[in-house]
Amino acid sequence: MRIALATLSTAVLLAGGMGSGGCATAGHTDIAAAPGGESMLHVANHNWLDARIYLVVSGTRMRIGTVMGASGREVITLPPYPLYSSGAVLVVELIGSAAQYVSPRLVVGPGQVVELAIENNLALSTVAVW
Repeated sequence: MRIALATLSTAVLLAGGMGSGGCATAGHTDIAAAPGGESMLHVANHNWLDARIYLVVSGTRMRIGTVMGASGREVITLPPYPLYSSGAVLVVELIGSAAQYVSPRLVVGPGQVVELAIENNLALSTVAVW
C-alpha cells in the first residue's frame, strides 16, 4: 500500500509540475534574453502593413526577420558578432510602401534585449535596449 501511495504522490507531483510549466509559457511575452547570453529583439507591429526588419552594421545590411501587420509580434535572436563594439542600426521597411523607419545607433551587449514598437505613423516608432 505504501509503494502504491508513494507512486501516486510522485505521479501527481509530476503532472502538476508539467501542467504549470505549460501554462507559464503559453502566450507569455516577458522581456527576457535567451540562455547563453544571446541578444534578442522583441518587435510589436502596430502598423497595418507587414514589416521587414534589417540590421545594418558598418554599412552591411542583413535581413533578420519579418513581422505581420496589425499587432503582429515576433521575437528574433540577434546575430552576436556585430553588436558589441561599434553598434548597429535597425531599419524597418513596410511591405507595399516606400516608407521606412531607421533607428538611432544601438550598442547591445550580450544577453540584452532590444524592444522595437512599429507604429502606424513610422515617425512615432520607438526602440529601447534593456
